[in-house]
Amino acid sequence: MDKKVLEESKIDVELFNREKWYLTVWDITNVLPLKGRLEEGVAAFPEEIPRRLIKLFTFKGETVLDPFLGSGTTMKVAKELGRNSYGYEIDLELKDIVLEKVGYEQMTLTGDTIEYKVREDAKKLRTFLQERVKSQRSVTNNKTFDSYEWK
Repeated sequence: MDKKVLEESKIDVELFNREKWYLTVWDITNVLPLKGRLEEGVAAFPEEIPRRLIKLFTFKGETVLDPFLGSGTTMKVAKELGRNSYGYEIDLELKDIVLEKVGYEQMTLTGDTIEYKVREDAKKLRTFLQERVKSQRSVTNNKTFDSYEWK
């Protein structure tokens, strides 16, 4: 491997030890579901999780695969760390969130490209599933979910 790539991919040992990356359980603050967030209503996870994993298991310039792209957190972090990435997401309603999160609208000097392909059966998947869940009956209290407020 190129010495420059190895040097740029080094993990800060002090940070590794201070934040206890070597443990099987990490102490990371969760993403709060605050109103007005880009990922409002989406189960996004903290950027620190993919940041650590990408640093631990890839070298700069390598490619990260995220088969469950969601709001694009892993793709965003991979880009910040100088990695390429591929992501797959069947929920087309997340497309605008992903594009904004990875800075697709911003001009770059590096010539970054984002390509996406849309499957026809993916349109309005999230809305369809939410409506379907609302009409389900609860096993625990024999009420429909329509009686609860969903946000």
